[in-house]
Amino acid sequence: MNTIINNLISLSKEGAFSCKEDIKPMSAFKWNILYKMAEIEDIVLYVCRGLERHREDMRSNIPPMVMDMFSKASFTNADEIKLQFDLSDIDSQKLSYPLKRYLLKDIIYKEKHSIDTSKISLDLLSLILQNTNIILRSGIRLRGIMELGIFLRTKGQLVDFVKVESWLQKLKLKKMAALQASVLTDYFDFELVEFPYVKKTDKRAAALTEKSLNKVYWMNKQERQTSKYNIRNCITFHRYSHSESLCKATSTIIRSLSEIEE
Repeated sequence: MNTIINNLISLSKEGAFSCKEDIKPMSAFKWNILYKMAEIEDIVLYVCRGLERHREDMRSNIPPMVMDMFSKASFTNADEIKLQFDLSDIDSQKLSYPLKRYLLKDIIYKEKHSIDTSKISLDLLSLILQNTNIILRSGIRLRGIMELGIFLRTKGQLVDFVKVESWLQKLKLKKMAALQASVLTDYFDFELVEFPYVKKTDKRAAALTEKSLNKVYWMNKQERQTSKYNIRNCITFHRYSHSESLCKATSTIIRSLSEIEE
């Protein structure tokens, strides 16, 4: 990856997980590109916290104007990430495959009436489901993945991972969950043991993340926007959820055709 993307990941890692990272010096032009990428990935606040740790680092050549831009920015929540599962709103999880929606409804019903109900375990499942939707729509995006990591670091001790693993098995999303965990192990210094619901990491995670970030980098550089009707990600990530990717691709095609007819 190029210096801009490396610095983006390093600073967001410092800001979100208090890691100590080396930041490579860049020109003011490149710092501006990094800021725009942080906005697109919706991780401006995490990068800002990372920058604060390097405020006295003259070698990094961070322009005061860039520091000022970051200090005034906030999350846009462009991906509509919710950190708590609204048990009354199944549609908020944005599952496209009808059978998966039915299974999720069944999971919630049984959990609500369980003698050892674990709402926080459903919150973790929700984050995995939200990231699944984001990945199939837009590729691997950092905000949702980082929120998953923060959740596990701060609330993981309260999660019933046996339940989470069984739910993922029922929803046939274990590969997708492993992909998300692998991005955190590859780029944010997580260990596999922090994901008891995942048996092994995904070797493709790093390359897929780099591909997604490079796409953001080049589209930003060329001042282009992603089409809202794009099935490429459904094809790229098809192996991680066959039914969900197929349904999302189909619904995208139908919506695009209906708008053409109108």
